[in-house]
Amino acid sequence: MTTPNPKTIFPALAFLAILFVLIAPASAGITLTFSDLNLDKNQKILIYDPLAPGGAALIGEYNTTDSVCLTNGSAYIIAFKPSEQIWFQNPLNAVELLKVSIPTWASFALVMMALFGGFFVFYAIFIRRR
Repeated sequence: MTTPNPKTIFPALAFLAILFVLIAPASAGITLTFSDLNLDKNQKILIYDPLAPGGAALIGEYNTTDSVCLTNGSAYIIAFKPSEQIWFQNPLNAVELLKVSIPTWASFALVMMALFGGFFVFYAIFIRRR
């Protein structure tokens, strides 16, 4: 029986070591980061595990700035928790909600009407009074 050549064993062992180092962290879990979704900062995200014993189990409630590590081999349900819109606490919430809920042409028309109204008031007060 011949002894193996060290020049062929070391590259093979190095390849196996690199392979195990790269595969081991991948099997530990999946990390989700919600900050890349460009959501509102106070948006709550609920994560459920439907394969948990006894039905869907809540894993946790997270914010859009959190990161979550989930284990492999399972299916997850991610749901966005609705938040309450309080228009009178912050008037900009009402403007943002209006901007999102109407078509673009209507938003443009409202801006043009506001500009035209401003010019009309300026004309009525300062120019027409003379």
